[in-house]
Amino acid sequence: MKFNITPLFLLISILTFFGCSTKNGATTHNTKENAPAWVRHPETLPPYMAVGIAMPNFQGIYIQHQSALNSAKNELSHTIKTTLTSEYTREIQLNNSHVTSSVHSRIQDISNALVKNSHQVDAYFNDMSILYVLVESKELAKLTAYKSITIMPLSTRINSNEKLLESRCYPKEQLNLLKNDTALFQNKPEWFFRQNIGNVYGSVGISEKSASQTYELQYKRALLLAKSSYSQSKQVKVESKYDILNMIKHDTSGHIFETSSVLKSTNKLNNLKVKASWLDPKSCELYIWIMPKP
Repeated sequence: MKFNITPLFLLISILTFFGCSTKNGATTHNTKENAPAWVRHPETLPPYMAVGIAMPNFQGIYIQHQSALNSAKNELSHTIKTTLTSEYTREIQLNNSHVTSSVHSRIQDISNALVKNSHQVDAYFNDMSILYVLVESKELAKLTAYKSITIMPLSTRINSNEKLLESRCYPKEQLNLLKNDTALFQNKPEWFFRQNIGNVYGSVGISEKSASQTYELQYKRALLLAKSSYSQSKQVKVESKYDILNMIKHDTSGHIFETSSVLKSTNKLNNLKVKASWLDPKSCELYIWIMPKP
């Protein structure tokens, strides 16, 4: 049986070109010499990891972080599509299967599901306050033979509550009630950079302080943003790992993936708890870290 796989090779070439250009672009910014290896050499990352970059934003750290996270997931989608397309092409060559347009739609479906279920594993600010975010798709990692990279421990420092009490964010009576005891890295909570604990995934919300705003309202907004970020990463669920494995490694025909990805409208957001909070004594931005309850 003859078939035409030219479109697949064109897809690989196009996605590879865009993927490489984005990764190579990550090294054009000035970074400190002690920046993580994944910042200095993003081109060496396995295909299930990607780096996103965001410039300082007048709207605050939260928007900058979301921009970097979206940039990373966009880059990850390119590498995932390239990997899946390559797997399909190899199977097609081995099995002499017939290729239909449904192949492209299923690649897109798998890519979307894996990207949605990707998570931040690290972050870093360079000396120009440009934010780098590293994301990983653990589902794709299980299907590849690449070795995982080493994430170095953060060089944190003890947070001093004295600076908080000296700030003008809120009256001292209010500040005395806050628990600001969290280790800091680059003058931010360490859990802003490492939001997950093992295989338990968390999320961070950041709210700026506006004029005449109460602490309770700022806390409520930060918590809402944290839940919103968590919800976005949980909207798509891969129901069957076997379907993905079967699709990539064995079968290139049929409609295996039709029911393997579903939109989740209920994300059980009530099953989340606040793990920690931190008020920046300089900017008065409030950081809240949430995780699922045990």
